[in-house]
Amino acid sequence: MTGIREVRRMLEGLHRRNKSLRPFLDAEAERLSALVAKSWSTRTSPSGEAWAPYASGEGSGGSLRTAHEVKGSRKKLSMRVRSHIAAFHFFGTEYMPARNPLPFTRITGGYLADPEWLAAHAARAKAWLLGGEVGGTDGR
Repeated sequence: MTGIREVRRMLEGLHRRNKSLRPFLDAEAERLSALVAKSWSTRTSPSGEAWAPYASGEGSGGSLRTAHEVKGSRKKLSMRVRSHIAAFHFFGTEYMPARNPLPFTRITGGYLADPEWLAAHAARAKAWLLGGEVGGTDGR
């Protein structure tokens, strides 16, 4: 039968890559970190929406610019922001507008990923699982 070997190779590769997603997730961690850095430098959300201007004396993000840490592991992508004030700046308060450098929005009960970022992430995950390609460098 034609194609059986190809299907078998694809399934074996899928099985092997699923054991450790680290190469894919390390690349995703770099992409996400670059996306956050770009948001700080352009003062826009990852989707391109401009942040509200800083009020006089309000600062400009300071240590928050480098407070994020994104890591890939065998099975997950994790992000940590090492600042107790990050949530106020990223998601806003009654007195301060949100200036979110993350591709996530706070909602009741958790966070919601930006649909474009999530779709691009899912497409890259599929390319990795099916063909071993880390794929795409646009950060989204």
